[in-house]
Amino acid sequence: MLTRQNMTRQIANETTEFLELFRQHLKHQHNIETEEPLSAEMLRAHMQGKHVFIPVSIFSNNRLSCLESIVKYLRENERMSNAETARLLGRAQASVWITYRNAAKKLAKYFVADTPDLMIPTEALSSGLSALESISLYLNKKYGIGYSKIAKLLNRDQRTIWTVCDRARKKIGK
Repeated sequence: MLTRQNMTRQIANETTEFLELFRQHLKHQHNIETEEPLSAEMLRAHMQGKHVFIPVSIFSNNRLSCLESIVKYLRENERMSNAETARLLGRAQASVWITYRNAAKKLAKYFVADTPDLMIPTEALSSGLSALESISLYLNKKYGIGYSKIAKLLNRDQRTIWTVCDRARKKIGK
């Protein structure tokens, strides 16, 4: 007969096992390695296909805008259709198609998510903010990263990141 303490231990072990399996799934299926804590909501949403994790390393190029990088990553690396990408990002399908077409013209090669230590769920991008505003604010609030570090990660100027975060906070009223 299992005691309450043994049941709790068994659940904790199964949870740890599940998280490790999910990390392996991210690594093998999406070329993403992460050590960050995964919340239950993020796991549930990912398993239901409601959002995908986007590695911050895709923003390091200086040819594409943030939205172009995201759309190109979702279309090519995650093999999503225009409709799926539009649904995830909360954008019109036509604008996703045009964004992808422009991104593919600017940068023909595939993204390689090399050692991404920071991940952004697509649910953080569909909040009525621009892609750069959403990403910058998410990195600042969720991870507590300073503007200069965000600027380096996104290959943007530090003053631009401060301005974008300030504008985003004003838009959402916080």
